Amino acid sequence: MLLSTHILADVEEVCDTVGVLRAGRLLYQGPLDELLVGRAAPAWTVRCRPPLEPVEAALTRQPWVTTVERTGAEELLVVAASREAAEAGLVGALAEAGAQVVRLEPRAADLERVFLELTR
Repeated sequence: MLLSTHILADVEEVCDTVGVLRAGRLLYQGPLDELLVGRAAPAWTVRCRPPLEPVEAALTRQPWVTTVERTGAEELLVVAASREAAEAGLVGALAEAGAQVVRLEPRAADLERVFLELTR
């Protein structure tokens, strides 16, 4: 069966093999699990008490951080250039910024993030 959709969450739910096309060119074809593992840039969800501005600014200055995005009133998404650098520096950068951390967790790769990285 072939499923063609722009709703990638549905693809994750029902498919075990996927193909990713861009401008008629096949970028990836194979097991969904293999596509997700190791493809997406490492990212962490950081939830902390306001104000978030100093925390966001401190994280943005880190050389290993590629993006910091506010995803909620008390939540940031931190995307890193490498997992190792982030694991070594994230906690220290948060402490240095005076962040009152409520939760810190790695963000699992999802098909939408991987798809966007593949097709950029």
